Amino acid sequence: MADGDVSEIEKDVDRLYVQLLERAFQQVKPVQVSPERLKLPEMRVEYEGRSTVIMNFKAICEILRRDPRILASYFGKSLGASYSVEEGRLYLHARYPPDTLKSVLQGFFRRYVKCPICGSPDTELIRKQRRMELVCEACGAVSAVEKI
Repeated sequence: MADGDVSEIEKDVDRLYVQLLERAFQQVKPVQVSPERLKLPEMRVEYEGRSTVIMNFKAICEILRRDPRILASYFGKSLGASYSVEEGRLYLHARYPPDTLKSVLQGFFRRYVKCPICGSPDTELIRKQRRMELVCEACGAVSAVEKI
């Protein structure tokens, strides 16, 4: 084969590849996440003695689709506080203002719930051996996240 033949074949392959990509992009529907799905639930915070209690902790975990132990651990480490989960409530054994708690929840959402690729909250947190991955159910992206 002459050099001219190879370049013509390469050009044909490139043209075909571009055509296939354009056809694929036309068939793919963009992922759209409603703003309501990205809205974090409001925390109901009460104080018992020196403890801060998130009364609707179980409901928050269900909305975020995360194990309460993981979210509780994140709160404990972020705030440097001991904690316990009882009857669907998170007890932080120190007093924290609601704004601080909201900030911690937002940090958890950004790191361990929201897909960094498409922004969808429809994700799953999976442990693989010694690391954790965030798997997006909307776009299929798999992202490594740091252990809690």
